[in-house]
Amino acid sequence: RDVPGNFFDAVDAAPLVAEHPAAILPLLLQARAALEQVPADPWVDVKQTELTEAIRSAAGIWAEAVADAPIVAPGGKVNVSATVVARGGVPLTLAAVAVSSPAETREKNVALADNQPIKEDFTVTLPADAPCSQPYWLRGPHEGGLHCAAPPELAGLAEDPPALSVSFRLSADGVPFDLTVPVQYRLRDPVLGER
Repeated sequence: RDVPGNFFDAVDAAPLVAEHPAAILPLLLQARAALEQVPADPWVDVKQTELTEAIRSAAGIWAEAVADAPIVAPGGKVNVSATVVARGGVPLTLAAVAVSSPAETREKNVALADNQPIKEDFTVTLPADAPCSQPYWLRGPHEGGLHCAAPPELAGLAEDPPALSVSFRLSADGVPFDLTVPVQYRLRDPVLGER
């Protein structure tokens, strides 16, 4: 199909029902597959990220990665629990789960049953020479109250990219896509609750 004309005509004719957002998923997957054929461009990367988020939302996918400690020193170990669950009633396949820095991938190739979480635990050893995390604008030298300009790839970001992240390699109707989530620490206080 010709994506620029026919795709948008198909979107206009699609039955969009608020109670069943997965109805638009075939068109989103078609757009994802078509976007893979577009030559490399910074805007293509932005649109792939946005389209992946739309697919995640429409398919009802929840993914998270939780560390067992709030801080880890270079050379130290941290346990990471990665969980993914689908709640949209759409047939999905989990091909692999991967943790970054140092990279470790575990092949799964399992179907995601509706409302049945799949959990994968990792023990991550940070490299001994891993830099300590700090705001990017404080890394370089500063003079008085002035700091050096941020690297172009970080300029304008509210905070640094995550030191650790987990990627879930999923597919729906044969169209692969990756969901990447930052590893976060979750504190559960008996009085104040989850923070």
